[in-house]
Amino acid sequence: MNSIQRFSAVALAVLAVAGCASPAPEPTTTAAAVPAPTPTPTPTPIDPTLLPVNRFGIDCGALLVPADLAPVYGAELPLGVPDRFDSLWDEPLIQDRALLCRWGGKNGIDYAAPSVTIIAAPYTRTALDAIVGSVTPVEGAPEVVSVGGVGDAAWVSCNGQAYGSVACLWTVAVGDSWVSVKFDSVGESEADVTSAGDFLTVTTPKSDSPGAALVARIAGEIKAATPQDAAPPAVSVSACDSIADWDGLSAEFGLGPVRVSGREYNGPPRVLGSVVTDALVSTAAGNQSAQWCMAVLGDGSSARETYVWVRVIPGGGWIGETGLWGGWGAEDCHGWEGGPVCELSGFANGRGAYVLVGGGLVEGLAGRVYEQLTN
Repeated sequence: MNSIQRFSAVALAVLAVAGCASPAPEPTTTAAAVPAPTPTPTPTPIDPTLLPVNRFGIDCGALLVPADLAPVYGAELPLGVPDRFDSLWDEPLIQDRALLCRWGGKNGIDYAAPSVTIIAAPYTRTALDAIVGSVTPVEGAPEVVSVGGVGDAAWVSCNGQAYGSVACLWTVAVGDSWVSVKFDSVGESEADVTSAGDFLTVTTPKSDSPGAALVARIAGEIKAATPQDAAPPAVSVSACDSIADWDGLSAEFGLGPVRVSGREYNGPPRVLGSVVTDALVSTAAGNQSAQWCMAVLGDGSSARETYVWVRVIPGGGWIGETGLWGGWGAEDCHGWEGGPVCELSGFANGRGAYVLVGGGLVEGLAGRVYEQLTN
């Protein structure tokens, strides 16, 4: 799973694991009543026209047409329309006006489905060698191959996916930007498969593949564009440990000790593509003073600790029309695989804020966190 995985999906996955744990002794205090949850919502597609225009001025539908992907897959792939749980949509990248495109796939969830994903965003070129050099070789990891003639510098790495499919991830430096192009569920036209099974091991990507020709074309289009700078954020956002008065909130609701972390709780990336993609997202978040955090309230003495995830995006008023965040303007409590959750989001004082509360739900907590995020 890549580093750009949808924030809500990660949060809800943690809840699913927590929901499987053996229950601890009952708490000595009585929790406040929780609103009756509604059924799990069905995500609706996002209208790309409601998003900020990418800084390159490139339209995904004009960059590649479905027939362009036939040499790679043997069939045309339509331009995808993601929903709110798609891993492609990361708000800091959107706010920083990155280019985000996908063809094929199943809303970014079916990893065995043929799909092509493009992310292009500015990044400091002087950090190029440092980022690539930070990749730690691990035993059995796929080979990373440097490819000439594609952008200013390019690397490709292919590895196995579930159900016998292969994914190839290209990382290309173009001017002051980096471009990530991922081909999911490709065949032997893109890489030499050295062993087979439920998970393939691929050690030699092919630099003269149909995918390489497409990546070179994409890099050329981006290089020919004149990227515009994104507007700086109108307001700044505090670090995770001070973005809200976590200790005060925990005391107010009688929840116990607090543990707070930022995006890094997902763990460090181990392959080139994850390192570069994470660098793009982190750079965009820094450019836009965006923040995403997790707080765990409680010490495990209750049946379930309370989990709180927040995202704050200065200038994120556009999010409301897209449906990218649940609970816009009104708290929405509903069921999920790991148990009920409550979502609340909105835009106030120059910033968009999203709160997701799960685990041991406490009535009113989402609203109090939201108040502090937007004041």
